[in-house]
Amino acid sequence: MPARDLPTDPGLTSPTDESDRIPSGGLATPEQTRITAQDQPDASTLAGLIGTGSTVAVIDVETTGLRHSDRIVEIAIVTVDHTGVICDEFETLVNPQRDAGPVWIHGLTASMLVDAPNFADIAGAVATRLDGAVVVAHNISFDTRMVGYELTRAGIDIDWGSGLDTLSVTRRKLAAACAAHNIALDNAHRAIADARATAELTLRVADQFPAAGTPARTGVREAAPTRMQVRDKASAVYEPSPYLVELARDIRPASDVASYVVLLDQALADLKLTDDERAELRELAGELGLTDRDIERAPRVPHVARRHRPRRRCRD
Repeated sequence: MPARDLPTDPGLTSPTDESDRIPSGGLATPEQTRITAQDQPDASTLAGLIGTGSTVAVIDVETTGLRHSDRIVEIAIVTVDHTGVICDEFETLVNPQRDAGPVWIHGLTASMLVDAPNFADIAGAVATRLDGAVVVAHNISFDTRMVGYELTRAGIDIDWGSGLDTLSVTRRKLAAACAAHNIALDNAHRAIADARATAELTLRVADQFPAAGTPARTGVREAAPTRMQVRDKASAVYEPSPYLVELARDIRPASDVASYVVLLDQALADLKLTDDERAELRELAGELGLTDRDIERAPRVPHVARRHRPRRRCRD
């Protein structure tokens, strides 16, 4: 199935023409545009996974939190055709018009976001990439919810179709799933790095999805030239992961509660659970159709944290 013609704007690149790339846009180099042949399932597997969609759009977002009022601070979309070729990469920081949220997770400070475009400025560019594509993400319910909120604020309606969730197949956090499949994941929690890794993971586990996806529809086929801003690596903030996150690094929950567990882990990254976070988790559980009994089956990481306290670092 041939890949569709994609709209022309500064976020697009041809895998064979490096002259059209924007160096500051975080776009793929020629070496990054194709997964190596030995790592791919055969073309028929990928084509079957796309179904009636024209391409696969792998999305990843970093956000200020989990609530309806929270905003996206970084988004990446990696578009892959049925042969495993990356035909487009889109990456930008987003000014959330509020505080940056959990800097210790995504490494983005307010000063790094102040000059970034608002989501409304990039909404058209996002919508064109999703229209007609089967959406893929690692914990897709979270990414589609947050992008959906932002598109709605920008006046764009989206029908997500039925996307593909690599979390539901691997039942592991992205870093652990990538390690299990020998996929390099550098700069985790940078949206483009996570999206690229998820794209490769999708190819590795393509034959494990129970059914093909169906494409998203936005009705937006063209977008005006879009200003993007990628993070300055030199300004990235690196802080030690909270103890609770380290404990939960490779927990493998049942597939039906995996999405809930990953968001619970993110909510607890600062070692506390606010009333707003509890309410958001209850709403997510309802959206996923989880009962109280289902939630009880989720790994009880907080109990482990209470029983085991971190050792103090030794002084030199």
